[in-house]
Amino acid sequence: AAHIIRECLTNTLWGKGASESQIDDSSFIAAADTLYDEQLGLSLAWTESKTIKDFISNVLDHINAELYVDRISNLWTLKLIRDDYDEDEL
Repeated sequence: AAHIIRECLTNTLWGKGASESQIDDSSFIAAADTLYDEQLGLSLAWTESKTIKDFISNVLDHINAELYVDRISNLWTLKLIRDDYDEDEL
């Protein structure tokens, strides 16, 4: 799913055409590794009846994640929403 989202962001023919330098590699790699460990794979077809934004939103819903442009780095960032935090540190 992380690879699907990245392709949607960077593909210059049918995607958003973002540059690879606009992607937070570490967040996408971490998400891809977690999804692999969870054995959560996706195979989805995009039809032009939906926008790329809607397609990405569908993928995010499947993997319970958020995609955003980080305010500090200004990079597309993928964050999985998981119970992986310490409540005392919030």
